[in-house]
Amino acid sequence: MNKIDRLEVLLSSSEYTVQAVEVFVKEFQAKGFWVSLARTFVREGEKFWVVEVQW
Repeated sequence: MNKIDRLEVLLSSSEYTVQAVEVFVKEFQAKGFWVSLARTFVREGEKFWVVEVQW
């Protein structure tokens, strides 16, 4: 069985502002997780942030 040690979270620009994404990242960092904004992409005109969380 493989151990899961990271998670990619998709945050939609229609639901999250840039400031909300920053808060999301800071909250996970405060809990001791390694967090980074992995990339962004656009699908059907909507922007998504891909946030990587590792533990």
